[in-house]
Amino acid sequence: MLIYLVLLSRAVYALMWFYIAPVIPMMLREFNVDPALAGVLPAVFIVGAKRHSYRQVL
Repeated sequence: MLIYLVLLSRAVYALMWFYIAPVIPMMLREFNVDPALAGVLPAVFIVGAKRHSYRQVL
């Protein structure tokens, strides 16, 4: 049962990229962030998602 929950959470995580990816350039312009730092946004999202999923398992 746990494996199904993990797969479901990963599927939702993958679908969220369809909503997040187009917004990244707009966020860079709105907050005046250097485009070189655009990779930080996905990295923070990945770390947050993994941290949250580990908390659910524990």
